[in-house]
Amino acid sequence: MIERDKTRDLNHVEMTWLGQAGFLLRSTSAALAIDPFLSEHELRLYPPPPVEALGDRLDYMLVTHEHLDHLDVHLLPLLVEAFPTLTIVVPSPVVPRVTGLVPQARVIGLQPGETVSSEHLTIKAVSAIHALAGGEAYSDGRREFDDPTPFLGYVLLYPGLTLYHAGDTLASQQLTQELLAEAIDVAILPVNGRDYFREQAGIAGNLNPREAVGLAAAIGASILVPMHHDMFRGNTERVGACADLVADLRAPIHVLTLARLRPIRLPVQHA
Repeated sequence: MIERDKTRDLNHVEMTWLGQAGFLLRSTSAALAIDPFLSEHELRLYPPPPVEALGDRLDYMLVTHEHLDHLDVHLLPLLVEAFPTLTIVVPSPVVPRVTGLVPQARVIGLQPGETVSSEHLTIKAVSAIHALAGGEAYSDGRREFDDPTPFLGYVLLYPGLTLYHAGDTLASQQLTQELLAEAIDVAILPVNGRDYFREQAGIAGNLNPREAVGLAAAIGASILVPMHHDMFRGNTERVGACADLVADLRAPIHVLTLARLRPIRLPVQHA
């Protein structure tokens, strides 16, 4: 059972949704943020959370790619100053942009299959398939097959719990096979979808609710957390559709439709 609680112990990981693709994950071993976007923007549908929402400790900031709602360039210097031990993890092609804003020693670049580890936590980069405005898509998240990809997802391996944050992605057989090997418990997936007219207007999309449910089922996740559906005008989705689809399919998946800035705790399975 998943319970709301502000306490932290070895039996759970606390998860807080910051809006859009932003999440805060806390355990006794580490505190990390993924794609926090806390800056003002004219198309935001609600005010940004305060920096104080990140708490008094932050060990890692994970960035899936450099689009403004995932890489908040105004926030980076503030976080480096506020959290002296913070490490920023980005796709390796994004490193030069980030090191123009913060000290190079605080930045790590990854590619799919590479990891960063600390006590009781391993962060593993995995592929992402980012759509392009105009209806194109990278075949596996790369501009060319041999080039380093500027788009990542992340798998977080805690003792007894594995979470997957997809960043911006579509689905493919290759991505499904890559994720199947990770034994994912919790899949955090975008559900804002994509369509011709939005892409012609320069809005690249992602999985839609049906595809997100299908991907979660295909990789064996027991919990689906929809994201990336709430922030910008013209790029939103009715997130409850995921729960309806799971019910229609009788899939063995719990759908968590989270409230922003309200922490929940995910229980760790002990052997």
